[in-house]
Amino acid sequence: MKLIKILLTLLVFFIPVLSQNKKYLEIIKSNYYNLKTFQSKLNVKKIVDLSGSAEGAEIVYFFNDLNNVLIVEVEILGETSKSNQNYYFINDSLSFLFVCEEYYNAPTSTLLMSVEELEKNGMERLDHNKSAFSENRFYFFRGKLIKWVDKNHKSVSDTTLEFSRVSNNYLDYSMELLNIFSSQN
Repeated sequence: MKLIKILLTLLVFFIPVLSQNKKYLEIIKSNYYNLKTFQSKLNVKKIVDLSGSAEGAEIVYFFNDLNNVLIVEVEILGETSKSNQNYYFINDSLSFLFVCEEYYNAPTSTLLMSVEELEKNGMERLDHNKSAFSENRFYFFRGKLIKWVDKNHKSVSDTTLEFSRVSNNYLDYSMELLNIFSSQN
């Protein structure tokens, strides 16, 4: 009997939280679809950033006539991988983030190697058709990560340290991206 009371009490508090997150997810998804619909009509500014990666990164800002950044697309290049990160904002606050990682079958430096060098080193040439990919989706509401769907299409528990770490890293980087844009205007 005592266990039933505890379970009922937990449900009373848990159900409104689920309902609230569902409402937030609907707002986030609606914003995402709206932004994608009129992305081609936004102003565009491209910046090459050589500070974050040995091979560099390209940052593309999509903003309205009031200089409000609505979408930022970041491509970070590496010797063995590439990361595409698409940030979507509501009122200068990160709303949704889509991250697609490409893991190369061989380093990019193999593109400059001869067949003899590759054979001698037991390597193969980089072939994007042999790359592995992973996708992660992050849903933010009012400066807080409320849902993370990982590369296996599973929701990551918000009670894990990884959830907290990833949340803080992406929120900090999204603010850094907005600051870079502001400093360039």
